[in-house]
Amino acid sequence: MRVKHAVVLLMLFSPLTWAGNMTFQFRNPNFGGNPNNASFLLNSAKAQNSYKDPIMTAILVSKRPQRWITLRRLFNHKFWAAC
Repeated sequence: MRVKHAVVLLMLFSPLTWAGNMTFQFRNPNFGGNPNNASFLLNSAKAQNSYKDPIMTAILVSKRPQRWITLRRLFNHKFWAAC
């Protein structure tokens, strides 16, 4: 009798366990994923970033920040403008 009940229960609940096909979807919008994920991914990357720019730190600590800002702009223009 128990076996019959177990078989009947298995037959009743087995359609509930059918699974569909798994499909791969990109998460990153740079690779064709959902563009609504961009802000979430950017915020999580910023939260994990522990790098502090030494030049910007020197600018903030310096007594003459305008000179540092000018040097930083020149450096960026000279070395990164070609990229």
